[in-house]
Amino acid sequence: MSDLWQIEIEPEVRQWLELLADQQYDQAERAADMLAARPTTRARRSEEEER
Repeated sequence: MSDLWQIEIEPEVRQWLELLADQQYDQAERAADMLAARPTTRARRSEEEER
């Protein structure tokens, strides 16, 4: 299992990303990768982990 978080995006966000220039898209992707690697929220334990 990966230690990275998954980021879900809404369809309108996906459409917006597709309209970005390559440089802007790359910048947004780097920011998303950083957030996935170092989230600013605490994970809630799943029911399975609590058992």
